[in-house]
Amino acid sequence: MDKSQVGPVCQASRVLLRGLVRRLSGADSARARLLLLAAEALCKGRGGLQVADRLALTADLKVARLPPAAPRGSPGGKGSPDPETLKRPRSDLSASILEQLTTPLAPSHLDETPSPSDDSETKTQLLRSNATALRSLNAADVVLDTCLNLTHLKPYLQRLIFFILTLHVH
Repeated sequence: MDKSQVGPVCQASRVLLRGLVRRLSGADSARARLLLLAAEALCKGRGGLQVADRLALTADLKVARLPPAAPRGSPGGKGSPDPETLKRPRSDLSASILEQLTTPLAPSHLDETPSPSDDSETKTQLLRSNATALRSLNAADVVLDTCLNLTHLKPYLQRLIFFILTLHVH
């Protein structure tokens, strides 16, 4: 990926992460697993979803209410949005996301090949941006709440709570 593409990719990742975290709240076990795998893939920089999982997640996100568009600015999320972004109506989020996804990222130069260190730096910058986006969304609290509400963990949590309460009584 060219360094000029990092900004738009970071913005798109922030929009995706915001949508994933929002969908994670109140998700059932199967959906939570898919959403967590997708967020993990964005934060580790490698795909973690099987084809069937990818199709299921795509179908789930297609019927979901679209997340609000990420403000335009620098890849780290700092900077002021441009005037065109401020004038764009917020009611048509699907058009905004479609515009971000279909806009060419940057002209590619066929005769220039990025060095491995440039690729590594670009990937590191993208992963840091994704981690920062998750922190700003308080995703840790959402993930913890989701995990504590998983149906197969509830019996163990109830036993743990019972044990802790009996320790305080004695």
